[in-house]
Amino acid sequence: MSDHRKKGLYLHEVGHAIGLVHEHQLPDRDTYITINYNNVSPSLRIWFNKYTSREVNQYGVPYEYSSVMHYGITAFAYDGRSQTIVAKDRSKESLIGQVWAKDLSFSDIKVVNLMYQCNHCTNNWPDSQCEDWASRGECNINPDFMKVECRRACRECPTGGTTTTTTTTTTTTQMPPTPSTTYMPSPPPSTYMPSTPSTTTTAMPSTPPTSPITHDPGVCVNQWGDFRCNQWQARGECSANPTWMGQYCAKACGTCEGGGGGGRCSEPKWRRRRRRKGRRDMQSQSNFENRAKERWR
Repeated sequence: MSDHRKKGLYLHEVGHAIGLVHEHQLPDRDTYITINYNNVSPSLRIWFNKYTSREVNQYGVPYEYSSVMHYGITAFAYDGRSQTIVAKDRSKESLIGQVWAKDLSFSDIKVVNLMYQCNHCTNNWPDSQCEDWASRGECNINPDFMKVECRRACRECPTGGTTTTTTTTTTTTQMPPTPSTTYMPSPPPSTYMPSTPSTTTTAMPSTPPTSPITHDPGVCVNQWGDFRCNQWQARGECSANPTWMGQYCAKACGTCEGGGGGGRCSEPKWRRRRRRKGRRDMQSQSNFENRAKERWR
């Protein structure tokens, strides 16, 4: 498509390729336009013949003057100027325009979707989050939530019109009464939070991860990982859920030592050993320098 100025022509021909017919040839066209056959070049009158409703299914989509499949009002005129298509409502003729200058109309898009049984089944939450929850079995654990908010991830969308999975019609974004053993979202915004509600205003996970981060007992870590714990800490969860956060996100809340959310994290043993060794090395270096100075005095 080197000439973008003729985009409408390309769209028109693609429309034919996927099964669309000319708008001005639809079975109900006589309600909207009149064809002036006297002005049409005789060899091209075939392109103005009307289809019957047995030949063309309009899928309930109404006639549209602005369709990219609609010829211009002087199309195929014997002299190139005379009007071949006359709108019943002459004010609508400006909508017909010229094919080469058009874009897809709403009706063009709608009828193709109906023809091919396209469904716009989407996840209300970010796809990556819905897919992650689905992989954890949440479609079965929390079906009331997941099959509405993550329909696509739970494979609850119609499949090409051959088989359709029944889905719940509830529109609530609240979590279901039965909690999951893994975290699930609270109502939007899009940052996810766990399913098991706490006594405070926000929800936190009911159990630690199935594979907690292994660490030296003296090392301050976040068992749920730095990313999630820091995210929850930034949202005030250290104060809202101090018991849970203090245990599983100690590093983020600063509760490894000292408590109260302001404690210092324990230093890893290897680091303490290295620091002690460094002090000994520095002391030895200092003693050597002092002895050297005494020798040269």
